Amino acid sequence: APYAHQTARQLPVVVVDEEQTPVTRQLIRNLSDAREVRIAAEAPSVAAAEQMVRAREADGILLLPRGLTRSLLTGARGGGMGLWLNGTYLVRARDIGGAIQAAALAVGIQRLGPVAEGLHLHPPIEVVERPLFNTREGYADYIFPAVAAVILQQTLLFGSAMLVAGRREARLPPMRNKMR
Repeated sequence: APYAHQTARQLPVVVVDEEQTPVTRQLIRNLSDAREVRIAAEAPSVAAAEQMVRAREADGILLLPRGLTRSLLTGARGGGMGLWLNGTYLVRARDIGGAIQAAALAVGIQRLGPVAEGLHLHPPIEVVERPLFNTREGYADYIFPAVAAVILQQTLLFGSAMLVAGRREARLPPMRNKMR
């Protein structure tokens, strides 16, 4: 069911804009124009945004920290945006991440591109993706441990049903517990 349409639209995201600069406001505007994402709210803090995600009012949090524009202009290490996604639905998380990445790259090229070219910095913005929990990023490593118990249970149920059906077809008496 969550992957039926293979595309997500208007997924709610909470934005925490600590910087409040023209660059961050342009990023928020670009993000609100994306079809995949809808800005559900602008929260004053990450804690408030986290409460909205826990209450299922949003699927992700975008943090635009203080010093973001300066770090983008100077190319200083350690600067950047923070993005936390609800990984319950993989397609939703992927689409939110892609929309935010596209919006950030557009702002980087539009607003910071000329400055970066003047300072001989290429590219003006770089996207680094790091998973928090699924570090190997493989589908089998992520999904199989979660469903292994269900697979085992279904296999045992199917085997039991086959045993009972086989005995009925052979017209054998039902198995009785002979331990008393």
